[in-house]
Order: sequence, then C-alpha cells, then structure tokens
Amino acid sequence: YAVAWPTLRLTHEVSPQVMPLLSAAAVFPMLLVWVRPLLGWALTAATALVVPVVVDRVDGFDYPWQVVHIIVMLVLVAAVSVREDIRVVLAVWLATVLLFFGFVPGNDGWGWAIGITAVVVFGLLVRWLVISRRQLAHEEEVSELERARRAILEEKAHIARDLHDIVAHHMSMIVVQAQSAPYRLPTMPDEVRAEFDTIGAAA
Repeated sequence: YAVAWPTLRLTHEVSPQVMPLLSAAAVFPMLLVWVRPLLGWALTAATALVVPVVVDRVDGFDYPWQVVHIIVMLVLVAAVSVREDIRVVLAVWLATVLLFFGFVPGNDGWGWAIGITAVVVFGLLVRWLVISRRQLAHEEEVSELERARRAILEEKAHIARDLHDIVAHHMSMIVVQAQSAPYRLPTMPDEVRAEFDTIGAAA
C-alpha cells in the first residue's frame, strides 16, 4: 500500500482524494491470501475490471493497472491454486487469462497467459506436494499406532502365558498334595480323606 499510493499518480490520472481508495482496492485483497484467497482474487479482479474503464492512464504508460496491482493478482492466483478445488482453480486461471487478454496492450496477452499458467502450475505442484506429505505423515502415524497396538497385544499374550504357567503349576501342586495326602497321612479319618479327594478332583 505504501508503494501503490504514491506511485499511482505516475501511472493513472487520479485526483488526490481518490488515490488512497483506489490503491487500497488494488492491494488490500492481499490480506485475504491466507484465509479466503478466492474472495481476495475476486475483489482484485473486480478492481482490475473497473480501473481501465473509469480511470485514464498517463501518457506513456500502456498497462491498465499498476505493477503492485498485478503482483497482488498473481499472488492471489497462486494462493487459489494451492487452496481451492481444482474446478475453481481452472475458472480463476481462465478468468485471469481473459482479463489480461482483454486489457493488456498489443500481443502481451500471450506472454501473460503463459506466465499465469506457470503460476497456476506452480501452485498446483505445491498443493500436491503438501497433500502427499500429509498422506505420508498420516500413514506413518497409522503404522506407528499399529506397531504400538501389536506390541501391547504381544505383551498381553506374554503375560497371559506366564500367568497360565504359574496358575497351572500351583494347581498341579494342589492336585498332587491332595491326592498324596492319604498316603502321607495314613491315620486320617475317612471324612478328611473324602475332603482331600474332592479337593484333588476339583483342582
């Protein structure tokens, strides 16, 4: 904005009262580049449509917009390419190319069409790189969770085997002691002998 305002009088015939407003309309859509790039592009494109129609250029300046306005427009096109749906990207690309074909002087429209296409392709490459990195990070996270889950299951199985061995050992000892009691203690009453047989059978 600090560049657009004082240099506007070098490119367009504008009254001093209108200069800050026209400069703001050209550059302030850049504030939306991170949050709403499509809206920012729409605002700067609308300004680009109006300026050549209602504002006269100074002699010797052929382009319809300030350089700062063009830079803002290209940055917003790149941001749209990175953030928006591919159909929206194609529509913005086509509209921007037609805008330049309609207003830039001579055969410069073809050069700008190639440049805008390069900006869009660059934005799409950045977009696909970000998406692939996110997918890779997600897959690594899933793999890490799966490894952790598998380790927990293996540890549970190990604990279960150990517990089974311990319980089986102790139950075997109970069976052996219950079944051998009548031989170790031959003088025990029949009621006690029957109780030991029950304990051994249950164990």
